[in-house]
Amino acid sequence: MGEFAEVIQKWKNEVEDEAIKLIERGMPPWQATEKAVQIVSYRRRRERADKSRS
Repeated sequence: MGEFAEVIQKWKNEVEDEAIKLIERGMPPWQATEKAVQIVSYRRRRERADKSRS
């Protein structure tokens, strides 16, 4: 598996984990998936911004 594929797989796993948490809290699966993508994308942007500042 290439580096890009590993990054995608890691992101996918994070989204799945986040979606499961949201579903357990009572959110419908389709909505939980959308929200999980937003959460993980935001988290990644923040990590990149923090790295660029330091």
